[in-house]
Amino acid sequence: MNKDLEKTHKNLLQVHASLFKRAKKATTREEFQALTNEMQEVLHRVNVLQRQLFVQSTAAITQRVEALAQIEASVKQKIKEAESTQKLLQDLTRYLAKVDEIIDLAKSLAA
Repeated sequence: MNKDLEKTHKNLLQVHASLFKRAKKATTREEFQALTNEMQEVLHRVNVLQRQLFVQSTAAITQRVEALAQIEASVKQKIKEAESTQKLLQDLTRYLAKVDEIIDLAKSLAA
């Protein structure tokens, strides 16, 4: 199993759980809907990534996972603390774009 992809998979599950906790505290229907939409986006990547867990480890994947880790802690903290759901969604979008890069690389290596 590719340890870098496994780590990313695990962290995505943690982000999803954090979003769920945040969604339970939503004060408006719009905020709840926005957060659950992001939960769905994260879960989609969890599902795609788990199909790539046995892709060969490469330096390129490791490098991207390390870069992702630099913003991951910040995203998890913002889920807990961000006052603005809109700002949180912007940060999540950037985070998921980095996850997508890892997924795309893994898919290309699996082909």
